Amino acid sequence: MEGNKEASNNEIVKLIKNLTGEVRQLAVETKQNSTDIKSLTGEVRQLAVETKQNSVDIKSLGSLIEDLAGMTKRGFDDVYEKIDSIKEDITEIKDDIKLLKNDQSDLKVNQDNSAYRFELTAQEKTIAQHDQRIEVLEKRVLAN
Repeated sequence: MEGNKEASNNEIVKLIKNLTGEVRQLAVETKQNSTDIKSLTGEVRQLAVETKQNSVDIKSLGSLIEDLAGMTKRGFDDVYEKIDSIKEDITEIKDDIKLLKNDQSDLKVNQDNSAYRFELTAQEKTIAQHDQRIEVLEKRVLAN
Protein backbone atom coordinates (compact mmCIF):
# COMPACT_ATOMS: atom_id res chain seq x y z
CA MET A 1 0.00 0.00 0.00
CA GLU A 2 2.88 2.24 0.65
CA GLY A 3 3.83 1.76 -2.96
CA ASN A 4 0.41 2.87 -4.01
CA LYS A 5 0.61 5.79 -1.69
CA GLU A 6 3.94 6.79 -3.06
CA ALA A 7 2.64 6.44 -6.60
CA SER A 8 -0.35 8.51 -5.66
CA ASN A 9 1.90 11.11 -4.08
CA ASN A 10 4.08 11.17 -7.17
CA GLU A 11 1.05 11.61 -9.35
CA ILE A 12 -0.21 14.36 -7.10
CA VAL A 13 3.20 16.05 -7.24
CA LYS A 14 3.18 15.74 -11.04
CA LEU A 15 -0.33 17.13 -11.16
CA ILE A 16 0.68 19.97 -8.85
CA LYS A 17 3.75 20.67 -11.03
CA ASN A 18 1.60 20.59 -14.13
CA LEU A 19 -0.94 22.86 -12.49
CA THR A 20 1.84 25.16 -11.29
CA GLY A 21 3.23 25.29 -14.84
CA GLU A 22 -0.19 25.99 -16.23
CA VAL A 23 -0.81 28.68 -13.60
CA ARG A 24 2.57 30.25 -14.47
CA GLN A 25 1.67 30.05 -18.16
CA LEU A 26 -1.71 31.64 -17.41
CA ALA A 27 0.04 34.33 -15.35
CA VAL A 28 2.38 35.09 -18.29
CA GLU A 29 -0.57 35.15 -20.70
CA THR A 30 -2.53 37.32 -18.27
CA LYS A 31 0.43 39.70 -18.04
CA GLN A 32 0.64 39.79 -21.84
CA ASN A 33 -3.11 40.33 -22.05
CA SER A 34 -2.77 43.10 -19.48
CA THR A 35 -0.05 44.69 -21.64
CA ASP A 36 -2.24 44.22 -24.72
CA ILE A 37 -5.16 45.79 -22.85
CA LYS A 38 -2.96 48.74 -21.82
CA SER A 39 -1.81 49.08 -25.43
CA LEU A 40 -5.40 48.87 -26.67
CA THR A 41 -6.43 51.45 -24.09
CA GLY A 42 -3.75 53.78 -25.45
CA GLU A 43 -4.92 53.16 -28.99
CA VAL A 44 -8.52 53.81 -27.97
CA ARG A 45 -7.45 57.08 -26.36
CA GLN A 46 -5.52 58.02 -29.51
CA LEU A 47 -8.58 57.17 -31.62
CA ALA A 48 -10.72 59.31 -29.34
CA VAL A 49 -8.34 62.24 -29.84
CA GLU A 50 -8.30 61.68 -33.61
CA THR A 51 -12.09 61.41 -33.65
CA LYS A 52 -12.33 64.70 -31.79
CA GLN A 53 -9.93 66.30 -34.29
CA ASN A 54 -11.90 64.82 -37.16
CA SER A 55 -15.07 66.22 -35.63
CA VAL A 56 -13.50 69.68 -35.60
CA ASP A 57 -12.29 69.14 -39.18
CA ILE A 58 -15.79 68.06 -40.23
CA LYS A 59 -17.27 71.17 -38.62
CA SER A 60 -14.79 73.39 -40.45
CA LEU A 61 -15.49 71.46 -43.67
CA GLY A 62 -19.19 72.09 -43.12
CA SER A 63 -18.46 75.80 -42.84
CA LEU A 64 -16.29 75.68 -45.97
CA ILE A 65 -19.01 73.83 -47.86
CA GLU A 66 -21.56 76.47 -46.83
CA ASP A 67 -19.17 79.20 -48.01
CA LEU A 68 -18.63 77.40 -51.32
CA ALA A 69 -22.37 76.93 -51.74
CA GLY A 70 -22.89 80.66 -51.18
CA MET A 71 -20.18 81.56 -53.70
CA THR A 72 -21.64 79.12 -56.22
CA LYS A 73 -25.13 80.58 -55.76
CA ARG A 74 -23.81 84.12 -56.22
CA GLY A 75 -21.96 82.99 -59.34
CA PHE A 76 -25.10 81.46 -60.80
CA ASP A 77 -27.12 84.55 -59.86
CA ASP A 78 -24.58 86.68 -61.77
CA VAL A 79 -24.81 84.33 -64.76
CA TYR A 80 -28.61 84.48 -64.70
CA GLU A 81 -28.49 88.28 -64.60
CA LYS A 82 -26.09 88.32 -67.55
CA ILE A 83 -28.29 85.89 -69.48
CA ASP A 84 -31.33 88.10 -68.81
CA SER A 85 -29.37 91.14 -69.98
CA ILE A 86 -28.30 89.29 -73.13
CA LYS A 87 -31.92 88.25 -73.77
CA GLU A 88 -32.98 91.90 -73.50
CA ASP A 89 -30.19 92.92 -75.89
CA ILE A 90 -31.25 90.24 -78.37
CA THR A 91 -34.86 91.43 -78.20
CA GLU A 92 -33.71 95.00 -78.87
CA ILE A 93 -31.58 93.81 -81.79
CA LYS A 94 -34.52 91.89 -83.26
CA ASP A 95 -36.70 94.99 -82.96
CA ASP A 96 -33.99 97.08 -84.63
CA ILE A 97 -33.74 94.53 -87.46
CA LYS A 98 -37.50 94.73 -88.01
CA LEU A 99 -37.27 98.53 -88.18
CA LEU A 100 -34.36 98.31 -90.61
CA LYS A 101 -36.31 95.92 -92.83
CA ASN A 102 -39.27 98.32 -92.86
CA ASP A 103 -36.97 101.27 -93.60
CA GLN A 104 -35.30 99.25 -96.36
CA SER A 105 -38.69 98.54 -97.92
CA ASP A 106 -39.55 102.24 -97.76
CA LEU A 107 -36.21 103.13 -99.33
CA LYS A 108 -36.73 100.57 -102.08
CA VAL A 109 -40.15 102.06 -102.89
CA ASN A 110 -38.64 105.54 -102.87
CA GLN A 111 -35.77 104.37 -105.08
CA ASP A 112 -38.22 102.76 -107.50
CA ASN A 113 -40.14 106.03 -107.58
CA SER A 114 -36.87 107.95 -107.94
CA ALA A 115 -35.92 105.96 -110.98
CA TYR A 116 -39.36 106.64 -112.43
CA ARG A 117 -38.98 110.33 -111.59
CA PHE A 118 -35.52 110.51 -113.18
CA GLU A 119 -36.89 108.87 -116.32
CA LEU A 120 -39.90 111.20 -116.33
CA THR A 121 -37.65 114.23 -115.90
CA ALA A 122 -35.42 113.04 -118.74
CA GLN A 123 -38.46 112.54 -120.99
CA GLU A 124 -39.86 115.96 -120.04
CA LYS A 125 -36.52 117.53 -120.99
CA THR A 126 -36.58 115.66 -124.29
CA ILE A 127 -40.16 116.86 -124.90
CA ALA A 128 -39.16 120.40 -124.01
CA GLN A 129 -36.25 120.22 -126.47
CA HIS A 130 -38.58 118.85 -129.15
CA ASP A 131 -41.06 121.64 -128.43
CA GLN A 132 -38.30 124.21 -128.85
CA ARG A 133 -37.21 122.66 -132.15
CA ILE A 134 -40.79 122.58 -133.32
CA GLU A 135 -41.15 126.28 -132.49
CA VAL A 136 -37.90 127.03 -134.31
CA LEU A 137 -39.05 124.98 -137.31
CA GLU A 138 -42.52 126.63 -137.27
CA LYS A 139 -40.87 130.07 -137.25
CA ARG A 140 -38.68 129.09 -140.21
CA VAL A 141 -41.60 127.65 -142.10
CA LEU A 142 -43.74 130.72 -141.45
CA ALA A 143 -40.86 133.00 -142.25
CA ASN A 144 -40.40 131.43 -145.70
